[in-house]
Amino acid sequence: MIEPGAGFCYSCGAELPADTPVPGFRPEPEPATYDPAAAQAAMATTLRIAAFSISKIIMIWVLLSLIMGTVSIAISPYMIDLLEETYGITYSGNQVLTEGMCLIMSGVAALLSSILLRKLRAFWVCFISCIFAALASYPGMGGFVGVITAAIGIYVSMMILRCRPVFGTN
Repeated sequence: MIEPGAGFCYSCGAELPADTPVPGFRPEPEPATYDPAAAQAAMATTLRIAAFSISKIIMIWVLLSLIMGTVSIAISPYMIDLLEETYGITYSGNQVLTEGMCLIMSGVAALLSSILLRKLRAFWVCFISCIFAALASYPGMGGFVGVITAAIGIYVSMMILRCRPVFGTN
């Protein structure tokens, strides 16, 4: 009969004395230790990765808004004539130019926010410029789409707010 505590070799099956440790076997797990410095470092790394990813998301909006704003301003006379002839909708030239300028302002503010977020510098400037970009997108897009883009921009601003602990620490 096998006695409790008896050990055997994993490779050859020979019986080992009771005091001999069996390779790969630990009778009791080592107690877990919590290292606050390691946890802080891991959190900071995670927030830096999040900030870098958010800056890439913002750059998508920068490209879209600058292209849409530039195209809106460039073709505004043709677009006004087309809307009036085709659909009977009358637009003033100032309204189309204002929408284009709002999109360009939103894109420039988002570009500033993205650059500062990537460098993790000037938190308040980064945060406020992202909120401004979100609010400037509303008149630029107009209607329901403007509400959606502004809501997404405010959500991105809140994500920037969560990355605040890592600003200025690199």
